[in-house]
Amino acid sequence: MSLTIALRDADGGLVPGAAITVVNERTGETRTTTTANEGRYFVSGLLPSRYTVQAALSGFATTERKGVQLLSGQEVTLDVVLKVA
Repeated sequence: MSLTIALRDADGGLVPGAAITVVNERTGETRTTTTANEGRYFVSGLLPSRYTVQAALSGFATTERKGVQLLSGQEVTLDVVLKVA
């Protein structure tokens, strides 16, 4: 299973350089990284579970999405909008 995260600002532009944290809500396994220049991050090899996804970048409010469900064999794209702090 995989999760693609696309970070956007309020105008819809992709936001590079944000810190991304993906936490398996059942096991607590955590992956942390930074979005690439195009404002996207791809996470592969995830187990079926519910996940919390957090995005943080200076100048923007930290955004958190809980309960992102991944089922066996599923590929999910998550669009996250960062709001100016």
